Amino acid sequence: MTKIAFNDLSKVMLGFDRLDTDRLLWGPGELSQQYPRYNIVKEDGGYRVEVAVPGRSKNTVSVTVEKQSLIVKGEALNGTDVSKYLHKGISGKGFSKTFHVGENLKVENATLTDGLLKIWIAEHVPEEDKPKSITIE
Repeated sequence: MTKIAFNDLSKVMLGFDRLDTDRLLWGPGELSQQYPRYNIVKEDGGYRVEVAVPGRSKNTVSVTVEKQSLIVKGEALNGTDVSKYLHKGISGKGFSKTFHVGENLKVENATLTDGLLKIWIAEHVPEEDKPKSITIE
C-alpha cells in the first residue's frame, strides 16, 4: 500500500490551494520517485520548475503538456564510456516525471542550460476569480 504524506503534495501539485481528491491521479510509487532531482520555485506571477538532467541535450529531453499534467521525459544515455568507475553517481537512465498543474496555470516556455532544465509556468487568474473592492455608499 502506498502512503501519501500531505506535506509531499506540494512537491508534485502546482497551483492547488486545497486538496481535491478527484485530482489524485498518481500511480503506485509515483510520489516516492526520486529521479530526476528537481526544484519548484514560487515566483511573482507563477512558478519555475528546475529539473537536473546532466549529460542530456535538447534532443534527448522532452517537455509535454497534456490536460493538467506537465510531463518531462528523458531518453537513456547511450553508454559508450568504457571507464571503470569506482563510484558512478550520475545516472544515465531514462526517466519520466509528471507534475500535476492547476487549472489557472499555463506552461510558458522551457530552457536547457548546463544540465539544468528550467520550465516557467505562469498563473492566469480569471477576472471573475480576482478579489474585488466594493465601494461603501
